[in-house]
This record gives sequence, structure tokens and C-alpha cells, in this order.
Amino acid sequence: MIWRFGSVELDERDKRLSVDGAAVPLDRSGYDLLLCLVHHAGEVVPKEELLRVGWPGRVVTENSLAKAIGRLRQALGDPDGECLRVVHGYGYRLVADFRRDGARREYDPAGAQAVIDLPVANPSAGTLPAAPRRRWWTPLLVGTTLLLAAVGAIHVGSRSPAPALAVTPSSPQTATSASIAILPFLDLSEQHDQGYFSDGLAEQLLDSLARVPQIRVVSRTSSFAFRGGELDLRTIGSKLNAQTVLEGSVRKSADRIRVTVQLIKSVDGYHLWSETYDRPITELFAMQDEIVRAIVSALRIELLPDQQRELVRHAKTSAAAYEEFLLAHDVYKDDETAHRRSMAHFERAVELDPDFVEAWCGLADILGQSGMYADNADEALAGKRRALQIVDRVIALAPDNPDGWKMRGVYRTAHWWDWTGAEQDLQRAAALSPIDQEQPLVELARLRAAQGRLNEAIEFETRATQINPHSGNAWTVMGYHLTALGRFDKAREILTQAIRIQPLDEHARYYLGLGELLQGRTGAALPHFEDSAHFLRLTGQALAHHSLGDRAAADQDLQLLIARYGHILPYQAAEVYAWRGDKDKAFEWLDRAYELHDASFIYYSFDPLLRNLHDDSRYGALLKKLGLPLPVS
Repeated sequence: MIWRFGSVELDERDKRLSVDGAAVPLDRSGYDLLLCLVHHAGEVVPKEELLRVGWPGRVVTENSLAKAIGRLRQALGDPDGECLRVVHGYGYRLVADFRRDGARREYDPAGAQAVIDLPVANPSAGTLPAAPRRRWWTPLLVGTTLLLAAVGAIHVGSRSPAPALAVTPSSPQTATSASIAILPFLDLSEQHDQGYFSDGLAEQLLDSLARVPQIRVVSRTSSFAFRGGELDLRTIGSKLNAQTVLEGSVRKSADRIRVTVQLIKSVDGYHLWSETYDRPITELFAMQDEIVRAIVSALRIELLPDQQRELVRHAKTSAAAYEEFLLAHDVYKDDETAHRRSMAHFERAVELDPDFVEAWCGLADILGQSGMYADNADEALAGKRRALQIVDRVIALAPDNPDGWKMRGVYRTAHWWDWTGAEQDLQRAAALSPIDQEQPLVELARLRAAQGRLNEAIEFETRATQINPHSGNAWTVMGYHLTALGRFDKAREILTQAIRIQPLDEHARYYLGLGELLQGRTGAALPHFEDSAHFLRLTGQALAHHSLGDRAAADQDLQLLIARYGHILPYQAAEVYAWRGDKDKAFEWLDRAYELHDASFIYYSFDPLLRNLHDDSRYGALLKKLGLPLPVS
């Protein structure tokens, strides 16, 4: 049986892959994975099934799968994963136009994201789902930890003391008076091979406008879902609940760039503003700032002096470095192979321009996460150390940029448990960014919760949702903290709101399941766990199956959790053992998590899954090592 798609031919009888008529060698695992994906073309194949197919009878880490997928992409001539696509948190999908022995099965590449373009949870809200692809400057979900991936800066020298200014729940609220959806810009280059560049420009504009509290900016994945669609702008505006829609096109040559943009009222299709910019590519950043100012003016938004300064943050960099930055952003997806490829582009960007703040932050973002790119615990820990060094450097390069301080505050909280230093950094970020208070509030909330001050944390989170009601991140964090306090009805309400804003919020779904589990409704918890991110799904299922008395299933879930994530996320194994009542194993894994500086330790003082450890002297001893007070019973 022979399968053909494009220039690729897969011969099942001879177990042979050829591309453009030339044989391409595959190892047994690679061939079995490809055949499985071909047989399920157009469908999402879960990671668990691919692991069983590629390594039958063996327990291997998910890193092995990611590397095998990377090799398959190279073999197929698909290095960027346009054909062999990751479906975040679930598995992989092969999208192609197949022919088998003269028969034909057609798959539309434009529909490849159908699995994540789910129906709107609340149609009246008019918000499309936000897919889980991350931007460098948006909040990241790491482990069971929510980490902020901010665009900021690094410092190796002396540090000025943090200001006395404090972000408090009584900060004044800013009402949203306009809404805008930014559609992906068209690539009008001759070869139509600059999509990453046109997308990157649109996203940079989106990021800048998102800093203006008077404007509600529709999320990137909601607005980009209309790429290449046939709907008119009025319909798109209605579906996205946006008063205005920005569309544009980009034509890039060797040393010049031509950008056409137009701002349209969605209610009637009336053009509010349009302009064409034809500049040397070296003036790209200045052009972006000019476009942003023009949009704000067209929306008749009056900016305060602080807001005007905050709106324009771009520095100059070389065109080649910026190109690497956009490539790094474009290839970043939720798998380990892509993490490594993205890191390589960021490394080249900072080699070309050692002062390129955004590129340094993108590199620190990957290194400072949970270590999905790492083959072992030592590599993951080294990455966290380097991330902190990079953020220090960014602060030195741009000491007035609040994002660097915010990023370091997050890392100090999550990985280094420097509570005083984190507080100072987050307060500094708030002082430097008076119009962007939402994220400092959420990060201060996490800091307060880690210190056992959950009620204060919830006050900060409430304030953040008042500043930006469309921040699913703030709602999700608040929902978890309410769950930990045992306020289950309120937590369910808050987490439901988070999912309404971001239907694919895998952490919110996990926390919903956790609330059900803690109330003894294990059957109701399982569906929520099954909709969670992969490592959370295994954690939740191990907890639930134990509560249901299914020891075999619980052991299997725990074994897979440890095999695939134990070297980077040991805290989750400790939670499962604690829930089982195996205190010795729980503390063994907590010790590993401590040595690895696992970010999930910010939950240690209030984690409801660890409550049966509180009467053990080892629990208090570890709290003391973390510099945290004993919990209030």
C-alpha cells in the first residue's frame, strides 16, 4: 500500500519513505509514528498513542517523542511544522492531500486548527477561543504555575532600590472606551514567503495597543482565526465583539518595507483611517510607533503623559536581528523540538545585536520556564540560572522598561523564593508602568499567596479583573486561590468566567476538577482533568483514580507522569503521593523539586493536596528553608 502527498511517498510494504524520488532513511520509531499519523490524517493523534506506537512496551519521556517528531519534520521537508502540526496539550496532526492506490482523501490545511477552534462558551459574550500558542510578552502557564513571560530587560551591575510606591487593591480603575481586533496582515512579497514577518508586525502592533487601558484589544488567536476567511469585516467585528477592525498588508524587499493599514468601523464598514508607509527597513520600529499613534488618534483616545511615554517603547536594532527575532517567535510551539529551534533563532538575534532587549527576553522566557527543552534536571536548572542572568542584563540595558523588572520579579518568586527581592521588582515594575497595572497585581497576588496570605492575594486579583475584565489569567489564578480556601462555589463561578474568556484555558479546567475532587465528587472531576494540559491531566487522573479505588489506573498515571515529567516537574509527583498518604515518597519528591527550584513551590504553603503533610516535622522544616511561615490551621 503506497501513500502519496505532494513529493512524499510512503511505501507500507517496503517500509520506505522517499521525498522527490530520493529515499529518506527512518528509524523504526520514526516509521511507525509516520504511518500512524498517515492512517489518521487530518485527525489529532494523542501523545499517549504516539508514545505507545513508537516505543511499544517501553516507558519513555515525552522528550523522545518531540525529538522524533522533529526528525520526521526534517525528513518530510517540513522543518517549521506546517504539515506535521502540534495541537497544544493533546498531540499531533498530519495535514496533507493524500492519495492511496489511486484513491484520494482530501484534507484542507486551512482547517488544521479545527480541533482548537471550539464553539464559544458563551455566545452572548461574542469572544472566540484563545488557542494556547504563546506570545513572548503574554502570561505563560508553566507546570501548575502561571508564569509571566514579559518583554523586558537585564542587569549585572548595581541595582537602585525599589520605590516606596505600592500597588494596592484601591488603585483607580480605568474604563475601557474602545475595542479593536487586529487581523493578520497579508504577505504581498513576491514569493509569499514572508508570512512570519507580516504576522510579527501585526502582533507587535497588537502588543503596543494592549498597553492602553482605554482600549480592549481582542486576543491574537481570536482575531488571527479569521486568516484567509471570506467573512466581511462587519461580520468579523460582530463575532469578535470589536467596535473596530484593523487590517493591513506587508510587502518586504531586501532593504525596504511597504505597509498599508486601514482601520474600519465594524458596525457599518466605514473607514476611520488608512495609510501607506514605504520606508527603509532600518526605520521599521519608528514606523510601528507611528502607526500605533495614528490608530490611537483615529479612535479618539486621549492619552495622559505617562501613557504617551508608555506607548512608544521600541528601540533600534538591525534588520537581520529583527528577522531572527520574528523567526524565533514564529517557530515557537508547544513542544520541545520547537523550543530548541526557537532558542537558536534568539541566540542568533542577540549575537547580531547584543542590545536587542526583546530577543534577550524571548530567550529568557524559554530558559526560565519549566524546562521542556531539557533532557535532564541539570540542564533545566542551568536554564533557570541563565534566565535570571539574562533578565539582569535586560534591566541594565533598559532600566526604565517595566517589563524587565516584572519578569525578574516573577523568576525571583517562582524559582528562587526571594520574596523580598521579588516584591521590590514588582513594585518597581508598577511604578514604571502606571497604565499597565494588571500584571503586577496578578504577580503580587501570587507572591502574597506563596507567603500564605491568600485573602490579600484575592484582593489583588479582584483589582486586576476590574482593571481588565478580559484577562483570563487573573480570573484563573483567583479561582485556584478560592479553591485552596475551600470557597468552592465562588471558585467555580470565577473559573467558569476564565473559561468563558479563554475556552482552552487548561489550567482553569484543571482547577475546576480539583475543586470537585476536594469536595468528594471524583466522577465530576475526571472530565475536567481530561481537558487539562498533558502533565496536569496525568496528575489529575492519578489523584482521581486513587480516590475511586482504581489502583492499577492510578499507578499507570503516576508512572507516566514521573517518566515524562519527573525530571522537570517533580512537584506534581509529590502532590500525588501526598494525596495517597505516602508521606515518605511525597517528601522524597518535594526534596527533588526543591533542588530543581521547581516553580510549583509557590503553592507549597497553601496547596490543598499537601494538607495531610502539615503535621509532619519535615513539612515545617521545608517551609523554613523556603523562608515561609507555618500555615494557619
